[in-house]
Amino acid sequence: MLVSRFYYCLFFFFSICTHVDSLFSQNQNKIDSLRNRLEETDINDSSKIFDIYYKIAKLHDKDNRNFLAKRNIDTAMLFANNEQKAKLYIRLGNLYWQGADYENAVLSYQQTLRISEKTANEKLRASALNNIGFIYNEYNNKEKALEYYYKG
Repeated sequence: MLVSRFYYCLFFFFSICTHVDSLFSQNQNKIDSLRNRLEETDINDSSKIFDIYYKIAKLHDKDNRNFLAKRNIDTAMLFANNEQKAKLYIRLGNLYWQGADYENAVLSYQQTLRISEKTANEKLRASALNNIGFIYNEYNNKEKALEYYYKG
């Protein structure tokens, strides 16, 4: 009985490892494909370059490889217009939030707020305000959280 339980646990462990590895390699194949598209893209097509780096950052984010996601976000910033930058700051804030770096998360969301005021993008503004509210809620600062929720 003990031996069969051991083999069952061992089988379960290897099944999980195989699944995680295949998920990771699936995203890596997508990343490699995007990098190939990047090499074929005209250097003057900043919108397409931004789009590729943004997609790569999202895939790294899914793999929980925050350093690589942040690096690709930084590169995408070079090719982004104001509205795209606001989206990147939201994603960057989310990465900081996931890593419990709340101070940098709030700073990133505040960057989104500044840009969204220039572009009059209410959806991005609301998203940034709500995310700041969530962070204050995690700090148990309910009054400040509610202030940002109402603004959003």
